[in-house]
Amino acid sequence: MGVSHSSWRAGAIVVVLASLFAMVAPAAAVPSDAGYAVQESSSVESLRTRHAGQAAGAIVHSLRPADDSLSTEMLRSKAKSLDPRPNQVIGDDERYQLSPGNPRVAFLEINGGMYTCSGTFIGPRVLLTAGHCLWGPDLGGFIESARVVPGKDSWDEPYGSEYAVTAWVNEGWVNSNTEDLTWDWGLLILGSDTLGNSVGHYTVGVLQTPTLQSATFNPAIVGYPGDKSDATQWKGQKGAFLEIDNFLLFHDIDTFSGQSGSAVFRGADEMVVGVHTNGTPTFNIAQRMDPEMLAYLSSGCEEMDCWFSSYIEASEPPPPPPPTPNGAIARTWERTDKPVADGQAIRTWMWGPQAFTEPVQEEYAESPNQFRTVQYFDKSRMEITDPNGDSNSIWYVTNGLLVVELVSGRLQLGDNEFDQQMPAQVNVAGDANDPTGPTYATMAGLRDDTPWSAGAVITARVDRDGNVTFDGSLAGYGVMAAELVDVPGIQHRVAAPFWQFMNSSGMIYANGQFVTAPLFENPYYATGFPITEAYWATVKVGGTPRDVLMQCFERRCLTYTPGNPVEWQVEMGNVGQHYYSWRYEGDSLSPECDAAYPDFCIPSPPPDLDCGDAPIAGHTGFTVLDPDPHGLDVDGDGIGCEGNSP
Repeated sequence: MGVSHSSWRAGAIVVVLASLFAMVAPAAAVPSDAGYAVQESSSVESLRTRHAGQAAGAIVHSLRPADDSLSTEMLRSKAKSLDPRPNQVIGDDERYQLSPGNPRVAFLEINGGMYTCSGTFIGPRVLLTAGHCLWGPDLGGFIESARVVPGKDSWDEPYGSEYAVTAWVNEGWVNSNTEDLTWDWGLLILGSDTLGNSVGHYTVGVLQTPTLQSATFNPAIVGYPGDKSDATQWKGQKGAFLEIDNFLLFHDIDTFSGQSGSAVFRGADEMVVGVHTNGTPTFNIAQRMDPEMLAYLSSGCEEMDCWFSSYIEASEPPPPPPPTPNGAIARTWERTDKPVADGQAIRTWMWGPQAFTEPVQEEYAESPNQFRTVQYFDKSRMEITDPNGDSNSIWYVTNGLLVVELVSGRLQLGDNEFDQQMPAQVNVAGDANDPTGPTYATMAGLRDDTPWSAGAVITARVDRDGNVTFDGSLAGYGVMAAELVDVPGIQHRVAAPFWQFMNSSGMIYANGQFVTAPLFENPYYATGFPITEAYWATVKVGGTPRDVLMQCFERRCLTYTPGNPVEWQVEMGNVGQHYYSWRYEGDSLSPECDAAYPDFCIPSPPPDLDCGDAPIAGHTGFTVLDPDPHGLDVDGDGIGCEGNSP
């Protein structure tokens, strides 16, 4: 980075902040210097202070539909004639296209297409965007119209569009004449909830600074950059923010004009934690979702008779440092996952970013004193069954037959000792609270299925109840059955994407250096043998249904998602998490989610839950459907825990 972290706080430097509001009109229509600049006498430190005296309330402005006489062809022609805005791509361009686009991220066509921005649904009628997309001196004040096009993919508008009826900004943005960038946020309101209900919406979250500072926060931005093909959706992501302060999020995620108003998401659950607004050649800036911002947005929505989903994280002490793995376990983790953690490789984690338990002793009849050392990671459990064995062997540290146990319900306590439990009602892939995705118990009924023929295109789809149907449309993915595994008790064929992955090479860490080598010294080391065929399933990922191919092996379940970037199309399932939950927490990752609360997972009673109880505490303004068994919608307006009080 050209500016060090310490200089942001102490140094007085000149930084020109280019607005990422994309102009698609002729250059003469709007002055070419229409960005928002910090005066030479200012420092970046001045960006960190929100001037409360400038905010006396909010300004609500009614919008009208655009002039239909401006044809798409005319707008396209004008866009081509535009002089490009300053580039905010930092170093190599790491963005990748989402096609089809994320339906909860919208292309904003401002003033009949004279300008474009990005917006994000946070409620059925509510989109969060940047303040300068809605009001600015170069716009002559408020915009005149905004057409909202969710999931737009070039000329394809799969969800239709709707004109916003209201634009809202805080008076702090107007009173500062757009100079105080910490007020650069606003809302667009639709006239009905039809479009928002069809595409869904995100939750905005006020998170504590230590949470945002996590090295594995994985912030992401999805929007419509002006330097890419017309109105195509692109995503950028980094492992962590550069720096956090009370009102701003500094990051180096690649962006460009047109991405103003894009939400900043947490990678794990896509919670909205900020709004991207500005860029510089060396770092970019988003507005942090802080308590004051949330209060203003909530007040504005109350005034406009709308609502959105929000969450406030409780203040907690700093988390303890991560567990330190056993030396042999650490070496096993480092071989494939240190390159990912250090940014030397882009691919699925084989184990996970770090262990989520300390090394612990678990009962196992054949180990010394009938206990062995194990440690749990997201993707598996590492174990040392014979500590006196050859520590140079790849089998000195093994990962357990966890999937076999989850599918069969047989908790293994020795080579031939088992404790019979119920098969795990935990989702194999996708969102933990997806009520329709296949579970490990689902896969139990598929273990004896006949293997697909060699080279057969896989079109079988399985549902949560284990029903298998054949869907010809899946042939378009071209996934074929490949390697046959025929060993005692197992006869299944590995799907081609998984077999290719199991035999792939890439960056590993060995003998203190990064080298290119096979990811697995034995193709079956991490996975074991397949215990099912590969099946397609519809699972929710971030609340959005997606086609995912899944196949369970003795030790892991693998997924193939053709809509993902190439590096993430094949992924390891979170078997370690799932198994630990099943063994020690009673399937806590997959409670029976009550259908009356679709925004996030709230278990059905008993017990009866109030707004202050986990997992509801901190959530407000979420959808409630009849019959509302917990009584969370006190006034019957379909919105739960509006005051979030017990």
